[in-house]
Amino acid sequence: MRRTAGITFLVALMVFGITACKVATTESNQPSSDKTEPAKQEQVTPKTAVPDSQNKTVSNVQKQKNEKVKRYKDQNQHVEKGKTVFVGSSLMEGFPINKFTQTLDKNYRVYNRGVGSFVTADLLASMEECIFELEPSKIFINIGTNDISSPKYKKENLLANYDRILTRIKERLPDCKVFVMAYFPVNAKADFPGINKTTKEQMFKTRTNQAIHEANEAIEGLAKKHLYEFINVNEGLMDAEGNLKEEYSKDGLHMFENGYSVVFNNLKKYL
Repeated sequence: MRRTAGITFLVALMVFGITACKVATTESNQPSSDKTEPAKQEQVTPKTAVPDSQNKTVSNVQKQKNEKVKRYKDQNQHVEKGKTVFVGSSLMEGFPINKFTQTLDKNYRVYNRGVGSFVTADLLASMEECIFELEPSKIFINIGTNDISSPKYKKENLLANYDRILTRIKERLPDCKVFVMAYFPVNAKADFPGINKTTKEQMFKTRTNQAIHEANEAIEGLAKKHLYEFINVNEGLMDAEGNLKEEYSKDGLHMFENGYSVVFNNLKKYL
């Protein structure tokens, strides 16, 4: 009962995140730019009214993201620089990497700087707090699945922002080893507790395994462009039909620890 309630809350937050993406990916789906645009005279045009509940949802998700970034900034004052950083969205935030590394013979210091509901534009805006202040020697990055979830998703815009992220890392941390992780598969077929048909349709409208496969091929090419390593960590995650195995997932998107254990076994050689 407690697990079902927890999953219901997680799914609600995730759906809120998709709603927030409609706002956040206005930037994400238009490649970000360092240039400051000249001020333009505002033109008043009629707009469709947005329900107060939706505005509050977007505001709450953004508030949570801002608070987490601020907390990371505070924590960065006490980090040991030159170590490993995990960065991305909730799929990285939920990765129990430090628990897994305790099972290894060698001691590893890994800082997790994942933020739930992050899109590529969010990471571009917070690279100081999530990456550069830690001065890492290695970065494992998985960012963009929430871009894919956006109703306004365009692969070319995801790649433009991802390219900018990798370019900034190359400029600021030229000696850092960067591992671009494959996006995890999803399971839109199985029925999960707390997820009704309407919610399910929202969750998987654009975030399909086909879209993920195409995005993975694209970011693999992007990694090669920057002389970084693309790592396919998905071996063992999928069933015979190519879906994320039902026993690994809470909701078809996010994974239990047993799913992350499979991913960890695929990437630990790069630590």
